[in-house]
Amino acid sequence: MTAQPHESGTDTPIDRTFTAVRAALFHPDDVAEFEAEYAELTSRPTVAMAALDEFLTRWWQTAIAANRDRDDWAQVLQLREQLRRGEQVHTRDLADLAAQRGYPVTR
Repeated sequence: MTAQPHESGTDTPIDRTFTAVRAALFHPDDVAEFEAEYAELTSRPTVAMAALDEFLTRWWQTAIAANRDRDDWAQVLQLREQLRRGEQVHTRDLADLAAQRGYPVTR
């Protein structure tokens, strides 16, 4: 997987509609997954509204997170691919990360 460099994120609101969410997805992996899931979900003879709502909510939240910091999101997707391939990845302790971001941490 190769991620293309992206400009820093945006605070532009993303409408919670299928069209707006799809348009907000910028990474090719996200676009492909969205389209594949949408096609599978809508190809059924009947589609449960709850399933559509869950799909839209999940991808809306993904689009918001991805657009908040595009470079960070590209790194998240790269890490995911490394984990899927079974590669060893460097991780950080959650308590250290929380403390670095100013959250009170008790050890």
